[in-house]
Amino acid sequence: MRWLIILVAAIDWSCNTIAHAEDFRLRVETVERGSDSEKDTKEVVLNTIEVVTRPDEKFHTRVVIGAQTLVLSGKLERNDDGGFKVQIRHLSEFDTGEFVTFAKGGKQPIIDRSSVSTTLNVVSGTPITLSQSVGTRSKPGKNPEKSEHRVVLTISKDEET
Repeated sequence: MRWLIILVAAIDWSCNTIAHAEDFRLRVETVERGSDSEKDTKEVVLNTIEVVTRPDEKFHTRVVIGAQTLVLSGKLERNDDGGFKVQIRHLSEFDTGEFVTFAKGGKQPIIDRSSVSTTLNVVSGTPITLSQSVGTRSKPGKNPEKSEHRVVLTISKDEET
């Protein structure tokens, strides 16, 4: 009988812990800002990946959309100051549809791949840039266009629990 009471208490405690645990949404967006002049600047979200996790738990998600694959993994931990420490790895792969041909007749696809792995302190609701690159691209018959790519992380409390 004593074991039954202990079992019921343990189940009740674990159910209450799960029901009251805090879930957080990690959202990573790749944003492109391009312009052909100083006045004409536009910002476009190229892709987004999200995962819902809890502090002190590892997370991992993978999304495939056509020729693009996005991967987000890591671990979220609480800081003493109320913020978070996040170990994060973001991978983006895009199959260009082009191939490299080898002398023996074999072919290998060309994959455009970028990734960032870092550990940083984050405050909930405040976007933080994980990586940034600046370059130019040319279109036939047009002036070269300057572009900037940023990978931005935002952590927020998940309200869908």
